[in-house]
Amino acid sequence: MKIGIAGYRGFIGDAVIKHFADAEFILIDRQEVYRRDDTLINRLEDVDVIMNFAGSPVLKRWSKRNRRNIEASRIKFTHCLIEIVNALKKKPHLFINASAIGVYEYGNYHDELHFTEGNGYLPKLVRNWEGALEHIDGSVELVIVRLGLVCGNSGGALPTLTRMTKIGLGAVIGSGKQVYSFIHIEDVCGAIRYIVKERKNGIFNLTAPEPVTNKKFVKELGKSMNRQVLFRIPAFIFRMIYGEAADILIKGHTVTPRRLMEEGFTFRFKKIEQVFRDLMREKQ
Repeated sequence: MKIGIAGYRGFIGDAVIKHFADAEFILIDRQEVYRRDDTLINRLEDVDVIMNFAGSPVLKRWSKRNRRNIEASRIKFTHCLIEIVNALKKKPHLFINASAIGVYEYGNYHDELHFTEGNGYLPKLVRNWEGALEHIDGSVELVIVRLGLVCGNSGGALPTLTRMTKIGLGAVIGSGKQVYSFIHIEDVCGAIRYIVKERKNGIFNLTAPEPVTNKKFVKELGKSMNRQVLFRIPAFIFRMIYGEAADILIKGHTVTPRRLMEEGFTFRFKKIEQVFRDLMREKQ
């Protein structure tokens, strides 16, 4: 199998490449996409699948400059990549694009069939990001994977949380009642392999079946490291640091992967205890 992949330097893209050790990868660079490079088009002519995991981190203060970078890395880049796919003489049978559960309304329950979209900057960003895919050639099957809080040792938020917990500074955020819909990086990769193998299409939530509160999340992380979590950091501290972006941490989404569960995918790590046990063992 030949797979074209954008965002290959990132946490998820790098993990996917390692997981698909039996595939040949064509690496897609940002500047090649922006200038619609003929060499890139030629390299992609006979790929089976294209995956797009490109995107600047969103957990930072949403200043005008940061918003421009966040939006360009998702919306503009995806628009340009779709133009390249449409220009291919031999198109891939499948295009997988990363997205986020940030499109959903805070505080409510959501699956792929029953959900409410939120208001504000982040839901609008995700809607526009996914909207950039609307013009893909109809012969290409499209999959959108809405990612939750991805847990792994080589990227995302967990390495920082682990370091803080190790030195005794692990803390509950705000009320601690906000729900974190997490997923182990290995289950992300496994779900993507399942989607490719079974030739699925449409929207998939990539979260574990059993989301947890922030309090349980940080307490279980501490337990897996033999550390107590004794502190609570008020929500206003995060608002001072991140502004509106603090909602990612102090509010929550209860999201479940209904499609994956109903269609037969088996999660290796359903519970947060299993996630941390595995990741802490990996670090030893």
